[in-house]
Amino acid sequence: MTFFNTGFAAEFLLLAVLYYNVRNGTAQLYILLAFSIFFYMTQDGAALPLLVFVCAVTSFASFPLLRAALSRHSSLIVVSAGIAIDMMVLFFFKYAGFAAGTLDSGFAGRHEWYTPFLLLPLPVGISFYVFHGVSLLADSYSGAYKPARQRGLREHVERTLLYLVFFPQLIAGPISKARMFMPQIEAKRFGDIDWSFAVQQLIFGYFCKLAIANNLADWTIRADPAYIAGFGTPDLLVLQFGYTIQIFADFAGYSSIAIGLAALLGYRLPQNFNFPYIAESFSEFWRRWHMSLSSWLRDYLYIPLGGNRKGRIRTYVNLMVVMGLGGLWHGASWNFAIWGLLHGGALSVERMFGGNRTGPSERWSIAVPLRIALVFFFVFLFWIPFRYKHFSDTVLFFETLYRNRTLHADPVQLFTVALLSTPIVAFHLHALASERSKIRLSPNARALIFGTMAFLALSNAGVGTPFIYFQF
Repeated sequence: MTFFNTGFAAEFLLLAVLYYNVRNGTAQLYILLAFSIFFYMTQDGAALPLLVFVCAVTSFASFPLLRAALSRHSSLIVVSAGIAIDMMVLFFFKYAGFAAGTLDSGFAGRHEWYTPFLLLPLPVGISFYVFHGVSLLADSYSGAYKPARQRGLREHVERTLLYLVFFPQLIAGPISKARMFMPQIEAKRFGDIDWSFAVQQLIFGYFCKLAIANNLADWTIRADPAYIAGFGTPDLLVLQFGYTIQIFADFAGYSSIAIGLAALLGYRLPQNFNFPYIAESFSEFWRRWHMSLSSWLRDYLYIPLGGNRKGRIRTYVNLMVVMGLGGLWHGASWNFAIWGLLHGGALSVERMFGGNRTGPSERWSIAVPLRIALVFFFVFLFWIPFRYKHFSDTVLFFETLYRNRTLHADPVQLFTVALLSTPIVAFHLHALASERSKIRLSPNARALIFGTMAFLALSNAGVGTPFIYFQF
């Protein structure tokens, strides 16, 4: 079952009816838990015991921390052990095969001892629910999350399980910090639903995924390694631009759907995208792209490493470490590590020359579009290693880009990619104008735009393709 499964709407409607027809917050929690577990089992039922294990470790380690039942030293031991166990689970299932294969490469592949590690399945959503577990442990230890009242162990376990398994964010986020999500676990009322917010999030999300990302996927697949050699430079650049738009529409679309569904159940998930392609710096880009991951890495990795408080060299090292690990979080491949390190290097160079602005400049000048174009150009290039599984595929792309230099471009491909990209470009340009000039659409204009998006999502949905971030 996915958000696009024909039965999902009926099942969600049944959930909502049951959920809002009980007035007891505990009963609502159980109903939401049951549906979330059912949703996960339709995705990867065999991995459910692993999720329960992470929940048990997180619950039993965070419980004494929240009750302040331990000394400072003992609390440090407990939180360290809990985080270590959770992260070892993630490492074993996501990176053991990668690490073993990399280690064995020094033996020229003469040993097959690592083969069992390569066959390990990647449990659905493991990167997200492990990060949620780490957040609860860290926030409990630091005091960032303090429950409104003392709760028993059973109740704490139930609430922790909901935090980890909450179905809108379970598969691909957004990543909610414990201090944001846990206080929301309380009785919900149907009359408190923010219908305007929820419906707009859902329409935007389904439009981005169905009408834009799915249709673009039919074209960007042409840049797969098996087909690259047949394209010239202009065509490859067009396809890469299409992928740049596709990955935004795909992931921002999923995030928006997740936020909308959560809102219908009375929960607010963090915003995950804020039109990143109008960023004037890489620092700003990472405050607009996958914002929940950026925030998680900042709070639980970059700042504990010392952030920018340990001198310039240490700051650059911290940026490279955090972005390198952030790249590997996306997948066990050197391509992802390279993608992360490229961004880490860009952030370091930017900071070195004092260009690490964190938001749009206050004044409009010709420098603004130039900065936006420069950041977008490098982000566009950095998506190339991100999209391929092997480093050799990235090399092949650049070799073909250089070798097949030609002014010829497939006009149908160019027109189609441009047409499908236009709404996303228009959204970004409108956001840019809104931030600069405080331009606001009238209610009638907004209604027309969202009505058109809903119509196109229903009438022009492309062939269903998995969300790109499902693999992470």
